[in-house]
Amino acid sequence: MPQPPRQKRSRESLERAVAAGVEVIVDLGWDGFTVAEVSRRAKVSVGSLYARFGSKEELFLAAQSRAIQVMADEEREYYDHARWAGAEPLELVTGAIDGLVRTFERHGGVLRGLMRRAGRDDEVSQRGSQGASHMARSYSALILTRRDAIRQPDPEIAVDISYRMVFSALGRRIVYGDTFESQRLIPWDVYVAEQRRACVAYLLGPAAVAG
Repeated sequence: MPQPPRQKRSRESLERAVAAGVEVIVDLGWDGFTVAEVSRRAKVSVGSLYARFGSKEELFLAAQSRAIQVMADEEREYYDHARWAGAEPLELVTGAIDGLVRTFERHGGVLRGLMRRAGRDDEVSQRGSQGASHMARSYSALILTRRDAIRQPDPEIAVDISYRMVFSALGRRIVYGDTFESQRLIPWDVYVAEQRRACVAYLLGPAAVAG
């Protein structure tokens, strides 16, 4: 993100531009992401955008940074340990998984646009990886507050594997659609519920699912 300008009007223009950039990523992805389209939505001149960001690529990165920051702020609040202080292991694990699900449900559009671009842009990929890794740390740290309940030899690895399972499954679905790997159409709520069951059984043992 560029340094915020001092004048209130300029700061407001910058905020509108970045917010519009996120909207364009959601609606049109990289292929439809143009300075002209961001200008139109933000009601900020094309010249002002180039003066502030320098290029389409830098404007895209600024929008990505904003989206990642929004998700990180939500994640920090959701995974706050004080919020889960009295939770039993089953509630904690399912809650941690549901935090990932909530992120994909709330921000699936922008994540789809960023993930698709990341395959062709190393900078977008690196920044996206940093955001995902931050979420992994929040997810893992919360579950590991109940490490004694984890039925695997190495709790740290097991929790990280569970995160990768859910993140990869949900990410692949929002990027490629419902039937990319298999032609069986599984509704989103069922897909999520089965991901949750699989991770609970892996981390806490089959009895936790049966219970």
